[in-house]
Amino acid sequence: AIDGARSREGRGATPEGNVGCGTTMTGYGFKGGVGSASRVHDCFTVGVLVQLNCGRKEDLTIAGVPVGREVELPKPPGESPGNSIMMVVATDLDANSRQLWKVAKRAALGLARTGSYGGNGSGDFTISFSTGERSLDDLKEAVPSRGDGFMSPVYKATVEATEEAIVNALFGAETMIGRDGNARHALPLDQVERIFEKYGRPLNRP
Repeated sequence: AIDGARSREGRGATPEGNVGCGTTMTGYGFKGGVGSASRVHDCFTVGVLVQLNCGRKEDLTIAGVPVGREVELPKPPGESPGNSIMMVVATDLDANSRQLWKVAKRAALGLARTGSYGGNGSGDFTISFSTGERSLDDLKEAVPSRGDGFMSPVYKATVEATEEAIVNALFGAETMIGRDGNARHALPLDQVERIFEKYGRPLNRP
């Protein structure tokens, strides 16, 4: 697996939605799954991978639009109390453990932007790590500041990429029919487009 990830043949579009550990996941009452996103800065790169398995339909928010309240499904989704999302944040910056801890905390802000509030019983968690390939020196020079203020662009990138990864998990998922005809419907993207038009917002679908 490691050799495949390092080779050119192993690169390309990342499968999202109903893949791997995301096969049985539920996100905001819709079919959830795996999602990813990244941000590339002159001085660093941040990548986020999520396993979306949390949230209520009525709370789903995409780019500030209350999509969950507007979307209609053939059957209302059942309540899924206590479900959890897993978020992994990677960066190539040679950050120390304290800085990576702060990066991990910012992923929760990206999650909140999609409508989750970390209800009682939710086991959401984040892991962050660094490949250590890029020195902090260039970032410190580009963002003059006191203390760790130069890390602010990394935090912003983490929030944005986490939010986008969650949306990508929903957009990449497909309706799944399980045992005894139980169904978990995918987020209907045609409805989402109409909802965005209603709110005067363009929707850039992947």
